[in-house]
Amino acid sequence: MNRQSAYHCVAQLRSPEYLEGISRLPFEQQQVKHKLYEAFQALLALYEHGHQQQVEAVAQQILSIAPKHPEAYLVMGHLCVELFNTQDKAVALLNEYRKYNTRSSSVWALLASAYFKLDL
Repeated sequence: MNRQSAYHCVAQLRSPEYLEGISRLPFEQQQVKHKLYEAFQALLALYEHGHQQQVEAVAQQILSIAPKHPEAYLVMGHLCVELFNTQDKAVALLNEYRKYNTRSSSVWALLASAYFKLDL
């Protein structure tokens, strides 16, 4: 996993499979899912331009909706592992995601990576 995989993780929020899945949700939930993607795009743009305080603010906004949209935990955890190098936060976020999806191989791989980086 690397920086490119972190960006790919955000891009998955626009994959045909994901969009098809959210098309079955009530309209209000669909809107939130689309806003989630936009928020992650904004977060990445701020990160690229070195605006760390704004990155933290956007991250907190994203996580405020995460209990109803668990993919936010997964994507934010992925970004913490691969971009932000905040492994302790990544572990906490990914463990929150596991409450919703215990069978996700990607969450287990990210947790292994985060724990490995914590030990270095």
